[in-house]
Amino acid sequence: MKKNNFFIFLSFLFATTGVIAQSDSSEIEKDYKVVQRVRYVNPTYEYIPLRQNYITNVALGLEYNNESFKGLGPNSWDSLDQLNNSSGFDFYFLFSALPKSMISNWGNINWGLGMGFNQFSNGDLHNVALNTTREDSAYTHVKNNAVHLYSMLRYEFQLGRFYPYLGMQGGVSFYNSNQYTETYVPITDYEAFGSVDLHNSVAGYLSTEIGLRVRLNTAISMYVSYIDKRGSDLEVVDVYNSTFNGLSFDGVIRDVKHNTNQWKIGFLFDLSTNKYEKRIIKEGYYDTSIVVQPLNQPCPPCPCEEGDESEDRGSSIYKGSGTSPSRSGNSPATISPKSFPGVKPSTPSKPKS
Repeated sequence: MKKNNFFIFLSFLFATTGVIAQSDSSEIEKDYKVVQRVRYVNPTYEYIPLRQNYITNVALGLEYNNESFKGLGPNSWDSLDQLNNSSGFDFYFLFSALPKSMISNWGNINWGLGMGFNQFSNGDLHNVALNTTREDSAYTHVKNNAVHLYSMLRYEFQLGRFYPYLGMQGGVSFYNSNQYTETYVPITDYEAFGSVDLHNSVAGYLSTEIGLRVRLNTAISMYVSYIDKRGSDLEVVDVYNSTFNGLSFDGVIRDVKHNTNQWKIGFLFDLSTNKYEKRIIKEGYYDTSIVVQPLNQPCPPCPCEEGDESEDRGSSIYKGSGTSPSRSGNSPATISPKSFPGVKPSTPSKPKS
């Protein structure tokens, strides 16, 4: 008997617990909703610049050059060192002459524009008196320099990291000689230095070039080349044999053929490496999250609507429109006595018969 009572008690307890849990779950379901959100996360990539075989857009070249005149006999000049082993530098821009679709494994053709400087030579120093009273002195000498403006055409082909090339150049050389004077110490009455032109000469030339370029990395190459240059007649001032007459130099002009050879070594910076390889680092994926949101939450009143209602209420009081300031405009207006302290509402009187 006792066992039966115990089982009856347990059954009642489980039934009561189930009803309470069911009522709680139903209350939760009434007050909240479960929302599943799915969001796609894009993959992550890295971009690696690609090494290009040839110059496909534009490149900048900076180089050192060493030039010597050839064909000068041993008796033509007393001082041949002025024109031999003359150091200088060049810079140029190189462009692709072919569209990218035509550049193949057979090589590429480039063209460019450049500017070079060399043939820097200085004559012996001579003292000059700037002021005989104070014995201010300076020194003067003859200086030579040459400027070259040229265009170029180059064909190159690839052998692994190496790019042998053949080229042609055509341009104009400007040779300038001037007398350069400078004071030994700064003097306030005179300029620190000055120069006067002695002689200028211009010569055109054509040249052939053979060289080898080695690509060091994606954008930088190193190269060496040999140039054989042939041009028209040129007049050059002999800086070592020109005489000084106490005021200016009597320049000795030499006629030479503008036939030289040059050795060049430099670096080429490829500015057209704008292609990249796209590599994926992390795959894209779908991010799923579950959010529990409350239901039937009253929305906060809109400030603009509150302002409109207050204005409508005021207008209905003073205008006596008798209409409610509600949005529909159809319900009758009701004014609460609580809005006017001390004023009691009046009861409607019956009409007299």
